Amino acid sequence: MEGGSSYDVVIVGGGPAGAAAGCLLGGGGHRVLIIDRATFPRDKVCAGCLTRKTIRLLERIFGTPVEALRDAGAVDCAGTGYRLYLNKDLVLQGSPEEPFYFVRRERYDHLLLKRAEDAGAVVLQGDAVISLDMDKNEVVTASGRRIGSRFVIGADGVGSMVRGHFPPGCFDREEWRRNTAIALEIFIGRDELRLADAENGTPLHLDGQTYTPMVFLGDIFPGYGWLFPNSDRIVVGVCGIPQPGSSSLAETFRAFLSGIGLTAFADRRPVGHRLPYGSFLWTPVYRNLFLTGDAGGFADPLLGEGIFYAHRTAELAAFAVHRELAGSGDAAEIYVALLGRHVYPELDCARRLRDAVLSGLKIPLRFPVAPFVRMIGPHLAEAVHGDRSFRWFRRADGLHQEIRMPPSLPI
Repeated sequence: MEGGSSYDVVIVGGGPAGAAAGCLLGGGGHRVLIIDRATFPRDKVCAGCLTRKTIRLLERIFGTPVEALRDAGAVDCAGTGYRLYLNKDLVLQGSPEEPFYFVRRERYDHLLLKRAEDAGAVVLQGDAVISLDMDKNEVVTASGRRIGSRFVIGADGVGSMVRGHFPPGCFDREEWRRNTAIALEIFIGRDELRLADAENGTPLHLDGQTYTPMVFLGDIFPGYGWLFPNSDRIVVGVCGIPQPGSSSLAETFRAFLSGIGLTAFADRRPVGHRLPYGSFLWTPVYRNLFLTGDAGGFADPLLGEGIFYAHRTAELAAFAVHRELAGSGDAAEIYVALLGRHVYPELDCARRLRDAVLSGLKIPLRFPVAPFVRMIGPHLAEAVHGDRSFRWFRRADGLHQEIRMPPSLPI
């Protein structure tokens, strides 16, 4: 294999987190190997929404502005506004200064992995990491390769093999299970949507020209629903944490589709996947293992945004590993400190806001949710885009900035 059998860093997973870490560390002159079981481009079920903070991050990590994503076919379309529904009542809508962009993940991930390779990372596709030899600091792949590495970054998703090598005391596995959601999605072609609207009409005024992303709270508890535009189709989905004694998520999804006027598609077979929904780990480090993205539970607990946090936590982990490889600090301490400053406060406040809103929708007489959401609406939209923090919606100056500190300076 090119680059030999020993690396400074092995990154398990070539998705958004793995590509970001590989691009930064490879560009920093380190010997980096990214391993993914799939061969890219590969299908990936995901709503694929990019917020403004994600666009800024893509430009600084990969040198890839929106125009380059469009040229590569990764950006499929732009959302011209937004709507938020509570129990199917429209309570918030607007048109942000910059739209929400929607990507096709198979193209998006492939492009960014190529950027990491161009930056100097070696990429091994079609071979899965099946175990870690912690005593020898080696990863073992399905093909029998044993690859030495000083650090291992887990970017291998919600079912992370790397996380599975953390001992029981590192995190509460039962709490992780309780806060792991299931998402179901279907895809409706624009021609199909026009026909359904002409025949029956829809309460949301859907038609083949719909380019407004919509989010629904209250139909799934705890969870949410969405309707996101693509150029040739509409992505409709729900995400929820299964509850004992409740209807199955599949039944809930069918009811949700009927409730928004898409009864004609209620029997369409959905695709499903798991995702973290408030299960982020407070200490995503064990020895030389670092977790990023979904592997560490890093996704917005309110609206499920995962791509930004995959890139962002990878950026922080890469910086921390770079510092230790340069002989200037302990990577584990640096990573946890950076998460504590730039990530955990946002995720924790978003989770608290989610719980307050969803609980209020269950007991509306005790908590007037709709007026509350209308009151915070403009600030909420700015927080999603990254211009404000979820912490009291204050200005997010410095929250999402690039980490540029000389190695001699403390965090």
